[in-house]
Amino acid sequence: MEQPTVITIRTTPDALVKIYDDTRDEVIYVDNVDEENQTAPVTLPASGGHYFIDVTVFN
Repeated sequence: MEQPTVITIRTTPDALVKIYDDTRDEVIYVDNVDEENQTAPVTLPASGGHYFIDVTVFN
């Protein structure tokens, strides 16, 4: 049985993170990083796909 992939993105303070699933043509995650400068764990489907991660850094 395939296992899903869980990712956590680390970036600069107050960055906005968006994960887009190109396979399903949908945004699956949007949030600012937390006080530790990372996202909550995001689970990607075990069935695979093609994903883009956009990080917007605010100065």
